[in-house]
Formats: sequence, structure tokens, C-alpha cells
Amino acid sequence: MKKKRGMLVPLLVLAGLLVLAGVYLLFIAPSVVIVPPQKIAVLVPIVKTPVPAVLFVGVTQVNPLGAATGQVLSNNVIVTFSEAMDPATINASTFQVRGPGNITIPGNYTSDTTGKIWTFNPTSNFQYSSSYNMTITTGVKGSTGDSLPENFVWGFATSNSPASRTGGVSGGSGGGSSGGSAAPVIPPVGTGSLLSPVNLGNATGFALLGGTGISDTVPASSAIVGNVGVSPAAGSFITGVSCTKVAGTIYETNTGYTGGFDSNATCAAGTGANITLVNNAVADELTAYNTARGLSNPTATELYTGNLGGQTLTPGLYKWSTAVTIPTSVTLDCQGNTSAVFVFQIAQTLVVSNGQSVNLIGSCQAKNIFWEVDTQTTLGTTSVFNGNILSGTAVVINSGATLNGRAFAQSAVTLSGNAVTKPI
Repeated sequence: MKKKRGMLVPLLVLAGLLVLAGVYLLFIAPSVVIVPPQKIAVLVPIVKTPVPAVLFVGVTQVNPLGAATGQVLSNNVIVTFSEAMDPATINASTFQVRGPGNITIPGNYTSDTTGKIWTFNPTSNFQYSSSYNMTITTGVKGSTGDSLPENFVWGFATSNSPASRTGGVSGGSGGGSSGGSAAPVIPPVGTGSLLSPVNLGNATGFALLGGTGISDTVPASSAIVGNVGVSPAAGSFITGVSCTKVAGTIYETNTGYTGGFDSNATCAAGTGANITLVNNAVADELTAYNTARGLSNPTATELYTGNLGGQTLTPGLYKWSTAVTIPTSVTLDCQGNTSAVFVFQIAQTLVVSNGQSVNLIGSCQAKNIFWEVDTQTTLGTTSVFNGNILSGTAVVINSGATLNGRAFAQSAVTLSGNAVTKPI
């Protein structure tokens, strides 16, 4: 035993020196085995980086419900989210409300104290008997940055009359569907026929009516189908216009009309019952103007901030507190309904640019389109216009422009070699 211990000591010293030299030993009692360093497996712990969970915002409740009908016109649109939302991401581009003709409905967005319940309050009441669709886009974010995984879409319809109210309870998912962008909503065919045509009374048979006069600077190039009348101004304030260019009668309040550019006054009527007729026509034109101006519950207000260039509109009542311009052609689509009605309420001027048009499609009738303009209406050179102009001041129709409708002005109508055709 003493001899064995004596042999072990040198071995242990040798092992220590070998370890210091980078050689590792594997002790297997009772022997010692020297193992080269390249044969030793080094165990390196694997550290896994945690993958954060992807969190999404959800829409848990909507009011009105998806596919709900008979909704009250003064309804708000309310959406409940699964968490508090970042207010900076709730706006007209992420919380979209669209109405007839795929028109964006203007309004305000507010939330409750939790930040989860958001309300859209439209600037004006919804239109009755119409469809609306809403889209919550992926642009909305929770207060912690969570996002909506895909667009959330749903829609509803309003009641058939301004006073009725059915449905309108909240709860559930509202029938919304996720995914993709919402398709444009087309209002029910016949929506515009809920508006009655503005009654023109005794003015119906007239193509042109002026309170202070009617003139034509290029009369030889004009063609007027329908009656022409001036009241209370005298017949002498009808200048340039000739009976050879009028398929109808020129009514005046006396016998002052002299026949225009070629002195042809054979169609003039300025005595007795004819004076009464033109006076009544102008009075009824004023009544029609006030009727159109006073209509309420518009389909849309301040649409496209008054610039209708390139747009397509469906029947209804449209209202502006500003001027309206048509710098490029606009289209009115009656969607196959020949009785559909448009009424435009314009608080300032209406201007159609040179060479542009008001186009009619879908069986629209010019006789059922009414442009109530508080001030002056101007039709640009070679423009084409459809509808009845009820102007609070003047109507100016520039060179080569065509009017399929009527031009009624409380002051003067000015022509410049135009085709004017009264609708039947």
C-alpha cells in the first residue's frame, strides 16, 4: 500500500502540469487515462430569445347592427373596440362612413372615458330610405400600438320615411365581416323619387324667364324651343331675341318688344290675358325657387367642397353653403328610374367651365333636375347643361353653350348664340 501511494503522487503532479498545459484527464479508477483536448466535447448552453406575441385590436360591438333596416335618420354610428384606442388613428380615413352614391359622410369622432367606445356623429341627418356602409380600416391602432388585422365592414339602411324608426339595438358583432375594402354602396333604385319634382306652375311652358330682361348678343345663332317671358320689366327689355329663332311665344307686359335682331315680332304677346299669364309665370317661378331652396333633410351637404368635376351623383337633395363649380364634366345617374329627382341647393354661384358638361345617364330626365342657385349661374363657352336653373339673380349662357332645360332668373338672362330646349 505504501508503494502504491508513492506512485500516485507523481502521477497527480503530472496531471496538474498537463491540465496547465491544456491537456485534460479522465480519471477512471483505478487507472488514469490521458485524453487529447480535441476529443473533449464542450457543452454550450443554448439561450432561446423569447418571440413576442402578436396582439391585435378587435371590434366587439357595433350600432347600428350589420344589415339593420329602418334606422332613424338622426342615428350615430358607434363602435366598441377590445381595448382603448389611440385617438390620433381614429379619423375619416380609418373610420369610414359612406352613403348614397358612395359619398363620404362628414362628421365628428368622439370616445368615452375608457377610449374603447367610439362614436361617429354625422354633420347632417342620414337620408331616409337609403343605404350606408362603414369600414374600420387597418389604420386604427390601440393605445399600445396593437392593430386591426384586416378591414372590418358592415352596413345598414334607414327608414322609409323621415319620422319612422325601427330596429337600432346594439350588441354582438353586428354582422360585420372582415377582409378587403368595402364595395361602393348604391342607394336603392328610386331613392330620388322620394323627392317630388319642384312644381313650376305657370312657368312650366317657358324656356326663358327674366325679371329685368332677356338679351342675346349673337341672336342669329340661337335656337329656343319654348316660351320666352319678361316681367315686371317691359317688353323693350327683350333685346336681340327674334321670333324667327323662337319655337314658342314671347310674352311681355306691354307692347314694347320690337322683334329683336331682325325685327320679327310675329310671336309676341303683350296684351290682356297674355300679360296676366307672364306675370303669373314669373310669380310661380319665384315660388318654385323658394320651394327648392327650403327643402330639408339633404342627401349630402358641402359635397366635394363644391367642386363636382369628374364626379358621378345619384338622385337626391344636395346642399352647399358655398359656390359650386364644374371644372370638368359631372354625371348624374338615375339608375334606370325615369322619375328620379335631383335638387341642388347652392348658396352662392354656379359656374360650368368652358367645354364641360352635366351628363345624364340611367334614364335621367332633364325636367326632373333642379338647380336652385342663390346668386348667378354661368354656363361656359360650348358647355352642355341639363336641368332647370332657378337663379336668385342672373343667368349667363356664353357662346355656343347648350341648355337642355330652363333658365329662370329673378334679374336678367343673357344669351350668346345658344340652343335652349324646354324639357317635355
